[in-house]
Amino acid sequence: MNKSELEPDVTYLLCPDKDCKLFYDTSRIMPCESDCPGQDELVKIIQCHGCEELIELPGDHHMMRRVDHNCLDGNRASNFSRMSGRYQLIYEKPE
Repeated sequence: MNKSELEPDVTYLLCPDKDCKLFYDTSRIMPCESDCPGQDELVKIIQCHGCEELIELPGDHHMMRRVDHNCLDGNRASNFSRMSGRYQLIYEKPE
């Protein structure tokens, strides 16, 4: 996946285990992000609304937390995309 293909209101779950099927468990209301067995290795990626750079968050980052980002142009962007409830599972970091 390329950076240009990212959607600004999606949290991308960079999964550490390609064999895990927890993301696809339809009995769950929320994706696997809070119950990930590889929580220490899970990376949550969002795109900054201010500068479109990738922001990497730890596996235990709660979806209701705002993410502030110091953009390269000197502005500070507040990102609320984690609250959108939209997720996509990925296995490689976007380039």
